[in-house]
Amino acid sequence: MDDMHIPDLAYEKVERGYADQWELMKDFLSLLDYRLYLYYKYHQWLGPSSELRNMLGVVVSREEFEHKLSLAAQTGLLARANEAERERVLLGETMFRLRLEATGDSVYLLGLLRRFGLDDFMSRCVMLSYAALLDGKYERLVAYLQDDI
Repeated sequence: MDDMHIPDLAYEKVERGYADQWELMKDFLSLLDYRLYLYYKYHQWLGPSSELRNMLGVVVSREEFEHKLSLAAQTGLLARANEAERERVLLGETMFRLRLEATGDSVYLLGLLRRFGLDDFMSRCVMLSYAALLDGKYERLVAYLQDDI
């Protein structure tokens, strides 16, 4: 898992806005993939070094697993990542935000988000939903978040 290649954002374009929604979504999905990778890497129950992950139903109850999962979520992903990983996330988020600010409403998705006055969290939720339509690998993630496969 450590050698997993996740495409980097287009850092050379930081001063330009997004030309279209596909370019915007490509950067959004790169950020999402890297965060998912870090979550998996550092998750005490699911990560690559976990010896218990294949025995979750036998070793612990579902309630205990969910309790531990919520505790892990409260510690914060960036607190567990190393300095280089934190820097990559923060740099990527900053670059993404700068490019969004430099982009006009001609990018349909961004125009929609602005028209409805969505904040950053709500905008990311819409983009995550859109990602599930663009790439099937995100469909299960969205279903899990909705607790509805």
